[in-house]
Amino acid sequence: MCRVCVVFICASVFFPNINWVKAQDLTVEKNQNHQIAFTKWFEEKTIDAKSRIYNGDAYPLVVPSKFGHQFFESRQWQDGIVCMGDQWYYDLPLLFDIERELIIIQNPNPHLGGTHGILLSKELISYFEINQVPFIPLPYNKNRHFFEVLFKGKKIALLAKHLKVQRLEPEGSVIESSVEYFMIRDSKLILLKNKSSLIQIDGNAKVISREIKSHKAKFSLNKKRRELLIEFVRKFDEKIS
Repeated sequence: MCRVCVVFICASVFFPNINWVKAQDLTVEKNQNHQIAFTKWFEEKTIDAKSRIYNGDAYPLVVPSKFGHQFFESRQWQDGIVCMGDQWYYDLPLLFDIERELIIIQNPNPHLGGTHGILLSKELISYFEINQVPFIPLPYNKNRHFFEVLFKGKKIALLAKHLKVQRLEPEGSVIESSVEYFMIRDSKLILLKNKSSLIQIDGNAKVISREIKSHKAKFSLNKKRRELLIEFVRKFDEKIS
């Protein structure tokens, strides 16, 4: 979908009090004036709303490692979307610091702020995307964490929690990464340690698993084979009671 279409769709959702006018009710000149006025109004509203997210603290500088980095997918700024409260923000340059679970937005004026990154308030974020990958916050182990949404079915959802740990080695700092997989059913978050974990989802998990195995889908917690896990969970969702 083109950017102009997205802008107008978003406007109709988030600014429902606009008195929309049918094109056939206006002359060409009036219609053009109306569009110019709306564009100016929309830009003013958007800029005013977006400016509020640049009020956070500076992202604390971290000594870069020669072996990996603490961010999701890349240490370069990536295109993102954030929902804070009921306000959505689009086309944001973001970074997700997995090691400390921090969401950072690029400072539009680093020469004034003295930093290239600004922290977004974790407590206010109800959803974000980075490079078109969706994340949601959920309580886990008495804290609030961000989970990647891998699959959302009719009865269950599959989530991934990314982990990164910095370890000091003689040759320097090394970043180790890992992933934990979770399933949600009836608002219950269940850690997938092995195939036996599926019993917590459905009592017939063993029978269902044997059925699915013949469909070239496999329960595998190996990060490199997660597409097999996603397909397994998709079929599992179709079969559970």
